[in-house]
Amino acid sequence: MVPPKITKPGRGGQAIRLDPKFLRLRQAMAARRAELQEHSQGLTPEKALVFDTISSVSNFVNAVGKVPGLEWLLDLDIGLKPDEDFFLTKKPTKGLNGHLYLLMSDERALKQVLSLWKQFKRGKKLERGFGAWTKVFENLHDVRTWSAEDRLRDTGIVEVWHDRVAFAEETGTADPVRFEIEPWFRQNPTLRRSARSQLRKLITACGGRVLDEHVIEGIAYHGLLVEIPIQAAEELLRNPYARLLHAEEVAHFRPQAQAVAGRQPVEDEEPLSQSRIPLQLDEAVEPIIAVLDGLPLERHVLLDGGLRVDDPEELAGIYEAQARMHGTSICSAILRGDLEADEEPLDRPIYVRPVLRPFQALDGWDEASPDDRLFIDVIHRAVRRAVEGEGDFAPTAPEVRVFNMSLGDRQRLFDGGAISPWARLLDWLSHKLNVLFIVSAGNHLDEIKVPDSNRTQLTQSPELRERRVLKVLVDENRLRRLRVPAEAINALTVGASHRDASSGQPGDDRMRIDLLQSNDLPSPVSAQGGGYRRAIKPDILAPGGRLLFVDRVSEGDVVFQKARTPHIRPPGVRCAFPGLRGGLAHERFTHGTSIATALVTHGAARLHSVLDQLRSEPGGDGLDPQFDAVLLKALLVHGAEWWRTGADALSRALGLRGKRDQRRFSARFLGYGHLDVERVVSCTQRRATLLGFGVLAKEEGHVFEVPIPFDLSGASGLRRLVITLAWLSPINPSRQQYRQAALWIQTPGDQGVDDPLGVSRMGADHNAVQRGTVQHEVLEGKAAAIFDEGDKLLIPVNCREDADMLSEGVRYGLAVTLEIGEDLGIDIDLYEAVRAAIRPQVRPRPR
Repeated sequence: MVPPKITKPGRGGQAIRLDPKFLRLRQAMAARRAELQEHSQGLTPEKALVFDTISSVSNFVNAVGKVPGLEWLLDLDIGLKPDEDFFLTKKPTKGLNGHLYLLMSDERALKQVLSLWKQFKRGKKLERGFGAWTKVFENLHDVRTWSAEDRLRDTGIVEVWHDRVAFAEETGTADPVRFEIEPWFRQNPTLRRSARSQLRKLITACGGRVLDEHVIEGIAYHGLLVEIPIQAAEELLRNPYARLLHAEEVAHFRPQAQAVAGRQPVEDEEPLSQSRIPLQLDEAVEPIIAVLDGLPLERHVLLDGGLRVDDPEELAGIYEAQARMHGTSICSAILRGDLEADEEPLDRPIYVRPVLRPFQALDGWDEASPDDRLFIDVIHRAVRRAVEGEGDFAPTAPEVRVFNMSLGDRQRLFDGGAISPWARLLDWLSHKLNVLFIVSAGNHLDEIKVPDSNRTQLTQSPELRERRVLKVLVDENRLRRLRVPAEAINALTVGASHRDASSGQPGDDRMRIDLLQSNDLPSPVSAQGGGYRRAIKPDILAPGGRLLFVDRVSEGDVVFQKARTPHIRPPGVRCAFPGLRGGLAHERFTHGTSIATALVTHGAARLHSVLDQLRSEPGGDGLDPQFDAVLLKALLVHGAEWWRTGADALSRALGLRGKRDQRRFSARFLGYGHLDVERVVSCTQRRATLLGFGVLAKEEGHVFEVPIPFDLSGASGLRRLVITLAWLSPINPSRQQYRQAALWIQTPGDQGVDDPLGVSRMGADHNAVQRGTVQHEVLEGKAAAIFDEGDKLLIPVNCREDADMLSEGVRYGLAVTLEIGEDLGIDIDLYEAVRAAIRPQVRPRPR
């Protein structure tokens, strides 16, 4: 695709525009040198420089590396407004796709950059290896230093400081303020130690202290948790010249990351009302599922014997039984699914590592991340302890393949820009340790305000109410984005659907209102996508319970709030729960993305049992466990769809016209669709599922051959082909491309691929499905297709380098389902026909 032409100012115009800005860079470096001479003699003056360009510049990272004293920090896609200097030639008012480069420069490097700028202005050709600088200067929209405003913008820290200062003034208290500092990650350990020393001096000068510090080189992360007096926070708000705000070592100030399970209201006791299927666990097997959450009530009658709790910090001593709510409900859903569905429980124990702490409040309990540690450090150590071991100690759960993380950062939403450190950690660990993280998309429990509405009409017309509510959710997309770390590209991100297995209806209580008619839609509280670089997120939806609301009128608007009714009544997902006084035989109904995530993990455990069963069959020894994580990821998505269910409901409610809008909104709200494990695990006479797996290096490809029964040739009727590819990519945390390995499948009908079945793509946009680490394709056709006996369906799997430095092979898993409809009009056992013809047929193919 040819990019649109951009009108630019040329060399002369750039010189007029940018000479004053380059002069300010030189002045800023001189001022920094003077500051260090006064306060910190012996340190080399450095400044973080920002280059905003129109479009990205290839090979710029290599050109930066040729300038001594210039260090690449990161780059990001940004949006730029057109102006008189830069605009699209044919659409001058349309926004531009810009790019931001962040570089750390010392005086020597800045002098060389200024020299290159002078050569560019004079029209000279830059010497070999520096040619990318010419492109940068031609497309340079702005150049400046990283400022105090940059360190604070869109982080939420200013609001936190304001709230804490206001609270102190109202209550007369003087509790210190805790927050996080993210210094620039420096590749050189000496420079990191220097940054640490400088920041500790500045924090001490404020009367504060550093509570925790953590460095993870694999994700380019350096973080500090600090505490300062309330008076110092007030000074930071009042004085824009405060030295801490202008610390060159700092990239961002952020609120302390808080994973909060949510306050639970005090309720009446509700003992176990019916018997449940007892757990029948094989004690000889190791867990393959791990849970990072609050401490569960492991002696609850529904959990007893099913958990292997690893509590190295001895949290059981401070965790009251009635406070063990979130971990209990999550473990219940993983072991047993929705209790209302009365499923067979798992036959394998699950590993539990508590990472939350209990906090008592006036109206119940909170469970939250520790307030004296960086939570990213807590997660990092917990995962590595389980899979790798700590120090001289062996791993506590070496066979774990899946981590359930029904947690998110209450303080931070994914804004579509830089990926968060927590998400980077999950991506890095998933590839490094070959494990799958199943992560909740996050909840938004804010009220839903329907403007200029008639309360009577909304109450009496469920169709109108659904349309108006969905319209509000779409309009508030930026306020209802994914909660960090749900943007992680290697994780399977789960949204909540407006579904459960309970029989409770809102009509049982006229005060409670069901905002949505269709159970195919996402829950009103489920966070919306998309993901990093517009990847499809959430990946899938799972039952999150039909959450009910109450309404009120406010200045002409109808406001819906989550109903505060006892959770012992349906609807919702039913699970184990501690009684008010720590009872061991209680249940409740719950809602949201946390429980939906647990149900997906329950599905992962069931699918793993299928893989184990396949390994026990003749020829199954080739199903290497090293591919379990990627196969489970593919299989969890493989049964998903939305185009026959949720997409129609969404289109009706929003008045969408055309496939393009339907696909765009459906991917944001529904991901790839609803979890359907049953469809994957049960083949029928008219449906056969095949698995493939392998390892690909860059510029390599594999071709899978799927036999097609000749009886299908010439028959008209439904033919359905589902192909799902999943992998765990290494990452380059300092590059905007981030994902190092881009794998993709070519579907029948794509260029160079035959289409013997006569099928065409349904569902998500063909570009969107290739932006993450799952590609899920559904193709259908009904017209008769003619092919020869012995013809096969070819499915090429390809790999290319996306971000720089892909130097290793990448594991992938592939699931392929061929299905025929009842209307096909032929008598054939498709499953047996494919099974009889299938042979391991993978051809390595260089590209």
